[in-house]
Order: sequence, then structure tokens, then C-alpha cells
Amino acid sequence: TGGLNLLDAEGNALVTNLGTEIWESTTPIDIAIAPGDDIIIATDSQGFLEFAPSGTLMDRFGIPYEEGRTERFLPGEVRQPAGMVVGVDGIIYFAETNPDSGFSQVQSFRFAGDGVLPLPDRPGSGEGVGAVSALDPAAGGGDIAYGVVQGNLNNQYPVHRWYFEGEAGDRLRITMRDISPDASLDTRVSLIDPNQVEIASNDDAGAAAPEGFKESDSVIEFEIRGFGFYTIEAGRFGGRGEYELTLEKLGS
Repeated sequence: TGGLNLLDAEGNALVTNLGTEIWESTTPIDIAIAPGDDIIIATDSQGFLEFAPSGTLMDRFGIPYEEGRTERFLPGEVRQPAGMVVGVDGIIYFAETNPDSGFSQVQSFRFAGDGVLPLPDRPGSGEGVGAVSALDPAAGGGDIAYGVVQGNLNNQYPVHRWYFEGEAGDRLRITMRDISPDASLDTRVSLIDPNQVEIASNDDAGAAAPEGFKESDSVIEFEIRGFGFYTIEAGRFGGRGEYELTLEKLGS
């Protein structure tokens, strides 16, 4: 169709024609799935592209190797990488040979998630295609009960919002810890009251971090003063990756 299409297990289109502006000027030549289910596509002129499972463009890597050059590849330069694998730690490895010079290269890299990329267009519905949910599966967040949820933060989705009902006098503990394979996420968690005012936040738990947590993980203990619907903002001070968010009631 000219764009990236995501299908369910039965072949029905979930999201269609993503990234059409990209595929007008480049051709996909290899594909791999990262441990977090992100889609990595190697192209013939745009380097490597990282898509979320929902199909949103998250990041790109690679400096085009100029046509007509015959020198060796420099770090980060790509022409037409013919082989690509993704390790369990999320590091991408690729190899290629310049047919004009015979020089070969093997490089490895990791997406930094610092690029500012626009969200591709999303179809609402179309002939032969069922309605598409307005909620992007990569966006994360939603209702949270007392217990544990997980999410994945990146440059496209740096904050997830989780909602719960609080009673006056409830004493809460909210913890957020990095569980990404490369331990690259620096978490930040905030508690927002029913009037949308931030009433508590934590970036680094420091030396008071619970067992199994890093000092850069986040912990809030707070007593709710009024009934209402509260928001937990699971964010980041830096980095990217998977997190585990826990909401506990210590007592009333």
C-alpha cells in the first residue's frame, strides 16, 4: 500500500499506511524484532528505523555513506546493510560490503531515543478495514488497581498516566523501578490530586531505595487527604526502557 501495515493474527489490518513519507524515498531491505517487540527496519538510504509495536516511528540511526566514495566506512555510516540481528540486550548488529570498493564492515549500535520524530498519520477506518482504536498501544497508562503494572517509556512516549480512586486517610506507597535489559531508564514518578495539582513526586530514591531497587529508581509515600480520582504520572528523568510501577496501600 506504500506504507507500513500492522495486522493481527488473523490478517486483519490494525494500523495501515504508516510512514508513507519515509517509504516514498527509501526501500526496506531487512527487518528484525527487538526484545521489547519494537520493529527494526534496515533501509537502502535512510539507515535503520525503529517502530513501536503500534507502528509509530520512534527513532532512527545511521549516517548515509556518500555515493562515489571508496574509503572505508566510518562509525555510524551505512550504505545498504545486508545482515542485521538484535541481541537480547537490545544492541543491534549489522554487516555490509561496499560493492564499489570491496570494503566490509561490522558495527553495533543502540537506539538512544533522543530524536524528535513526528507521529505518523493514523487511519480512522476504511473500506475493508475495521475501525482503528484511537488509543495507541504504545502510549501506555490507564486504570490501576492496588498491585503492579508495567510500561515502556521512550522519546515518543516519555510519560504514562495511571488513574486510581483514593479515600481520605489512605496511606500509599508508589514505587517505580527500571526493569529494562540495559538498565538505562532513570525514573521519575508524580502523584496528581483530583484538581490536577502535583502533591508528591520523586526522582531518585537514593540510599532509601528498597531492596532490589537502584538509587535512581523512585518511591513516594503519601497520605490521601480527600476522596477522589488521583493520577500517577510515570515518567523519566532520562534514558528509555521498561519500568515496573507498584501501588500499595499501607493502611487507613
